[in-house]
Amino acid sequence: VAGKPVAGHACAGNACAGNWCAGSPCAGAACGCASCASHHFVVDRASLVGYFEVTIGPGSDGAGAGRRDCIAVGVGSASFPLHGKQPGWDTCSYGYHSDDGHSFHGHGTSGRPFGETYGSGDVIGCGISLLSRRVFFSKNGRYIGAPYVAPAGLMPLYPLVGLDSPAPIRFNLGDRPFALDLTSLPGALHAPAAAPAAARAPRES
Repeated sequence: VAGKPVAGHACAGNACAGNWCAGSPCAGAACGCASCASHHFVVDRASLVGYFEVTIGPGSDGAGAGRRDCIAVGVGSASFPLHGKQPGWDTCSYGYHSDDGHSFHGHGTSGRPFGETYGSGDVIGCGISLLSRRVFFSKNGRYIGAPYVAPAGLMPLYPLVGLDSPAPIRFNLGDRPFALDLTSLPGALHAPAAAPAAARAPRES
């Protein structure tokens, strides 16, 4: 089921025109980043995932997302604040960030190497397995990986895009073909998350 792209998302601190949302960069050390949140996923029952994509447009100066800008694509619960945080900067969300290619969950210093950096002209996708709750990402139609497993208590999750950049973004909530072929996703994406290893009993001497 696909949500309507205009009525289906809310923006905090951004100007939305048509399907495009535009943010503004942070000023100084104070974080002025804001997020767009959609209320709808595309649920593809054949591939057993919820999924959306975001196209990054050029900035007002034509430069697009620069090195100092950050766009974060991800998912989060209804508790995620739409102003002052990027997706992945709290325990209610997960994000893949454009400036360093890191994935985030937990807090602003929780980033870990994940994928390539991205910017103007790129199409970034994010989804979740309906079976394993693994959160995965794609870039320009290529599956990158699934760095996180969302706990059942955090569900449901919603599409999020954090904008600390003048570059506009455009949601694809299924109103047009995705860059990623959802039938090509690896079967391991749906595998149950491994349980924590049991503590070993002390060896008898």
